Amino acid sequence: MVKMGLDEFGRIDILLNNAAIRPHKPFLELTVEDWEYVRGVVLDGAFYCTHAVMPSMVENNYGRVLFFTGDGAWAGGAQRGHVSAAKMGLVGFSRSLATEFAPNNVRVNVVSPGSIDTSRANPEWYVESRPPSASGIPLGARAKPTKSPPPACSWSATTGDL
Repeated sequence: MVKMGLDEFGRIDILLNNAAIRPHKPFLELTVEDWEYVRGVVLDGAFYCTHAVMPSMVENNYGRVLFFTGDGAWAGGAQRGHVSAAKMGLVGFSRSLATEFAPNNVRVNVVSPGSIDTSRANPEWYVESRPPSASGIPLGARAKPTKSPPPACSWSATTGDL
């Protein structure tokens, strides 16, 4: 994937890490395999992609790396401990990378959109395990898909500052 991008464009300036899966399982039923699968998709996948593009960004003294975490990283949620742990891992990973690669003009940020009002966000188990969707949301409602996520890629391409 990275080789194709470099062959086609000569450099890679922006990496968007947005891998996610939405498994839910009570903690006491969670297996090591469940834990490792979620960690592999969310955290390990971000590591592999970032590790692959960072040499090009350092060489060009320019890069933008974005990690999407979502509100579950911060708020947790019943039956989502393995997902929340992996997503919070991205937060720590991004902070470390931001510090390490700042001298190379590589900015690393986390984008954490709140809950988006889609059918995927409202499965039966989710509704039963959470308070009403608007509780705890300052504006009193979830974002609509047309309003979110914020234009993170265009922000990165234009200014590099989030």
